[in-house]
Amino acid sequence: MIHLVKRLTVPGLVGPPHRRTGDRAAYTATVSEPTAHAAPRVRFATWLAMGVGIGVVVRVLYTVLAAPWPPHGLDDQGYYHLAPILLAHGRGFIEPVFASIGRTVATAEHPPLYPIVLTGLAELGGTGQLVQRLAGTVFGAGTIVAIGCLGRRLAGDRAGLLAAGIAAVYPILITADGALMSETLYGLLIAVSLLAALRAYETPTLGRAVTLGILLALAALTRGEAVLLFVLLAVPILRRCRRGRARGAGHRPDALDGAQPRRLRAPGPHLR
Repeated sequence: MIHLVKRLTVPGLVGPPHRRTGDRAAYTATVSEPTAHAAPRVRFATWLAMGVGIGVVVRVLYTVLAAPWPPHGLDDQGYYHLAPILLAHGRGFIEPVFASIGRTVATAEHPPLYPIVLTGLAELGGTGQLVQRLAGTVFGAGTIVAIGCLGRRLAGDRAGLLAAGIAAVYPILITADGALMSETLYGLLIAVSLLAALRAYETPTLGRAVTLGILLALAALTRGEAVLLFVLLAVPILRRCRRGRARGAGHRPDALDGAQPRRLRAPGPHLR
């Protein structure tokens, strides 16, 4: 009876199992693995947010203090200032110059998306030129984020943060975001389209292809030359899909091979 009790109290027979040193290390590594993967993402997001904050401050200061208004000479800023107001009043896409003298002349001179976006701002009461131009800061912040994510996907965290930092203080982007022009929204859509195209090229799926098509269509509705991106971005992805299908068809086993029955060996002498 005493021997039976001692045997039942041996670790591993009764009570919770005791992990060995190797098993405990493997268990600890498994538990800490999600945390180890999450730490670089949090670090990247933190530094990226700092870069976006710097870019936003620079753009606000430039728009308020340095960006010229009224614009020197004739450009499209006057149209993009008045067109959203006319749309908000239900007058449609008409020429603002003729509307100022009481005439209604329909126009399709400019792509419609940027005025439509600013129309939503006008519906909320944002009809002043400064408020409209500060909307470019929002688009610029999105552009910085998209460029940072694109660089990270191509070459790692450091490259992504470097690309975002350059975009935050790049003069051309700053002046575009401070002007009442469609380039500020166009830059955001181009950056997001490139990111979507890279994801679709790496792993082609129907959902990613549809997302890319929608983004390219929105970019084309902002500036007409974005139609060329359908060729520059969509064609390589389609070629990759075709190569993948051809490679999969070349390695596909014949269905009849799996249907052939196995040959049964005759039983050996020791089984007869």
